[in-house]
Amino acid sequence: MPLPALTQDQLQALSAGAAFLAAYLLASLGVWLAGRWLRARPTPLAVSVRYWPYWPALGRAVSLLASAVYPYAMVLSAAFSAGDVGLTPVDWPAALPWMMTLGAGGAVWIGVLWGAHRRHAGVAHPRSSWLAVAVDILTNEGTTAIARGALIPLAGPYWGIWLAPAAKMVALRLSPQLSARLRLPGEHESIYLGWALDWFAAVVFAFGGGVWGALAARLLGSLAARSMGARQKPTAGVPPATRLP
Repeated sequence: MPLPALTQDQLQALSAGAAFLAAYLLASLGVWLAGRWLRARPTPLAVSVRYWPYWPALGRAVSLLASAVYPYAMVLSAAFSAGDVGLTPVDWPAALPWMMTLGAGGAVWIGVLWGAHRRHAGVAHPRSSWLAVAVDILTNEGTTAIARGALIPLAGPYWGIWLAPAAKMVALRLSPQLSARLRLPGEHESIYLGWALDWFAAVVFAFGGGVWGALAARLLGSLAARSMGARQKPTAGVPPATRLP
């Protein structure tokens, strides 16, 4: 049985999502190649460039700008639907009671699992500032919104919500920069936490919380993870290096 042809809306959404994915992978590959090039040249200039202390802040700023501006621009150009991205109004009087229950329960669950894992693995709690945590929350929700905007027209309003974090995980594994981070102690735990928060936010979004409910879920999950993780004594953890990967 032949598959039905894609509609114009589906093609536009998938093309917009593929364009963002291609740009992300090219940028990630460029950063990874630059890191390899600098490692191969242990000159004072190369070492100072590689260990420049503001690389993490610059990377976060660029990622936040791209993940926030791109979905909004795609909505304005009609490539994405505002409802698929999550920018439609939320009925807060009806949504707030169940969002508080669901958000609190999910946050406690993530915090308990996260704290138990860190105690078992003996990895120190990452010393990220609250500004860095907030930027990461906004960036991760922005990239997930892009995945929703690309996939919901094809898979529907239900399956598209769940395919978005799954597709994001698969796409990120293609990044050589992320693969390098996954080999660093303490770094892969933070990446896995981000993926767990993607699924937690998807649950809240599926129940009608929109992008604001998803952001609130990510914030609650991050607070719980930091609170539970801070209760342990750091042992074998190694703080992430301030350098190009």
